[in-house]
Amino acid sequence: MKTLKIFKKPLGFIVITMLCLVVVTLFATVGCDKSETPPVESYPREMPFIEYSLAETSCQWQWTNFGYNKVIIINSDKELQDYIICTDDNYSKIDFSEHSLLLAMAHSTSGIRYINIDFLKETANEYTLNVLIHADMTALALGRLISIITPKIDNGATILLSVQQTND
Repeated sequence: MKTLKIFKKPLGFIVITMLCLVVVTLFATVGCDKSETPPVESYPREMPFIEYSLAETSCQWQWTNFGYNKVIIINSDKELQDYIICTDDNYSKIDFSEHSLLLAMAHSTSGIRYINIDFLKETANEYTLNVLIHADMTALALGRLISIITPKIDNGATILLSVQQTND
C-alpha cells in the first residue's frame, strides 16, 4: 500500500506560513487606521460662560449704546471700546482669540433681587440667552446689564434674548 504524500514541504514551514498569514490578516483588519466620523453635536446644549464685570475698575458701561431686546457680540478690544469709558486701562482683559463678550440689557417692572442666566446653543450658529429676573417688591423699575464671556461666537450668529420675571 502506498501512502500519499500530502505535504511536499516540511510541516514546520507550512505552520509558520499559516501563522504569518493569520497575523498579517489581523494586523490589516484591526490595526489599520479607520476614518472615524466626528461626533454629531446634539442641540440644544448648554454653553459655558463667565460673568464679566467692570466693578472695582475705573471703567463704566456706556448705557446709551445698548439696545433693548438684543444681544451684542463683541469679538475684539476695539469693539469693546465702543461700550466702555475708562480713565485708565485697569479693566480685566479678555482673550478675544478664543472668547467673545456678550452684552444684553434686561429690564424689570420692579426691583431686582437676583438674576439667573442660562446660555444655550440651539443650532450651529443660533443661540438663546435666557435671563430669569427674580424681582423684589419695590416699585422701582430697573434695567440690568448682562455681560458674559463665552467661547468664541461668530459675529453673524443669531442670539435670541429671552427675559422672564418671577416674583417668588
